[in-house]
Amino acid sequence: MLSLWLSDEHKNEPWSVWSQRNELSIRLNRLRFPCTTTRQPRTLHKFAKFKGSEIRLVLLFGYAIFENILKSKYYLHLLLLVLIVHYANLLAQKCC
Repeated sequence: MLSLWLSDEHKNEPWSVWSQRNELSIRLNRLRFPCTTTRQPRTLHKFAKFKGSEIRLVLLFGYAIFENILKSKYYLHLLLLVLIVHYANLLAQKCC
């Protein structure tokens, strides 16, 4: 989902945030991540080269940067995904 939103291939789609990558990168850079974070995510211009941990950080903790940039229905979809991933992480921790 994130790669679709940030891709120049889809920059003319209604859900694209390609033209606002600078603003999103600034917002991402301002975020404070948990102290367990060993690597801060790179700028969103380099999203295609993100490691899994960077994508996870953007998804679990950086979702707020998309507020008021994504249209509300797409932002709601993102929030639902974030909720599901947080819940899955919680269940995985209980199993261990």
